[in-house]
Order: sequence, then C-alpha cells, then structure tokens
Amino acid sequence: RRQRQMCIRDRIGSPQDQEVFPLTIEQGDKQSDTPLHSVSWKDESHPMWVRIRTVMDSGAADSVAPPTLAPQVALAESPGSRRGQCYVSASAGRMPNMGQKVLNVQTNEGKNTTVVYQVAEVSRPLTPVGATCDRGNCVVYNSQGGFILDCQTGERTSFDRTASGIYELDLWMKNENGTGNLPSSSFPRQGY
Repeated sequence: RRQRQMCIRDRIGSPQDQEVFPLTIEQGDKQSDTPLHSVSWKDESHPMWVRIRTVMDSGAADSVAPPTLAPQVALAESPGSRRGQCYVSASAGRMPNMGQKVLNVQTNEGKNTTVVYQVAEVSRPLTPVGATCDRGNCVVYNSQGGFILDCQTGERTSFDRTASGIYELDLWMKNENGTGNLPSSSFPRQGY
C-alpha cells in the first residue's frame, strides 16, 4: 500500500505495526492517485461559456486563482500586491500576490455575480469558505456536495463533491470568442 503523508509522523506499538501518519489516506491498488494540481479546473467545451471549477477551501483567506485564469481579463494592482503580500501554501511555500482580476460570472443556478480573485501561483482557483460566510452567507456541506445560502434572501448556490472528495463550485464566464447573449434556456447548467 502507498501512503500519503499529510502531517507529522507518529510511531505506534510494536515493530510489526505500520507507521501511522495523522490525516493519512491509504489507497488501494485500483485507485488513482491524482494530485490536486493536475485536475482540470477549466472546461472550455461549450462554445459560448467557460466553466471554472473553484475549490471551496476552508483554509483559504482570499479568493485566489492562478495567473492563467481568464487571460482576457486584465490583471490589476490590488491592495495586497501593493503591500507585497504573500500567501503561504499547505507545504509552507510562499506565493506573492500578483494583483487581482475582477470577473463577471454566472452560477449553475443562472445568477449573475461579480467575483474578485487575487492572483498567485496556486494550482487552481480557491473560494474561501470563511470570507463567503463573512459576507452574510452560510456554507452547508454534505456527502454529495453542498450549497451557499444567502442568509438575507434565502437564495442557494449549489456545489458538488468530486469522487476524490473535493468540493467544487462552478462559475461560468462568457467565452471571449462567443457572442455572450444567450437566452437563459441555453445556459449550460450542470449536466449540459
């Protein structure tokens, strides 16, 4: 069996006992070991829309995305980039805040919204659960996914859980090559 170390090592019992790692995931031979960074987070298969799969991340402080997010959107200076702010990854690597991108997107439910992503050399876009809650929302998780509940309006924005256990929120951007004026019935929601 292969084991992935995610924390500090700990020895147990007798010499016959295997080494145990807190937060260890044991994987069988038939399971794939796909690292998070190799997962495709951008789906450009629809002619009019680009689906961005963001990770609902309880450890993220800001909405952060890689520089390859929305190349047609200008990278603007942000308060964090002016201050020389850096993000610290789970592996303790430091990533400078390169600025921000303001995106006009739609949710799977067809709701138009604007999101601001700080740009850093992360592997894929992250949506911070804490900051989402700070904006007057509740975030609810279950075994299939979950939803963001606007506590004032009662509106729900759903997200899915992947087979590997990652919670992903879909955001849709108009494709830079498309006309961008689709009737709502042709919007590619889940399962398009």
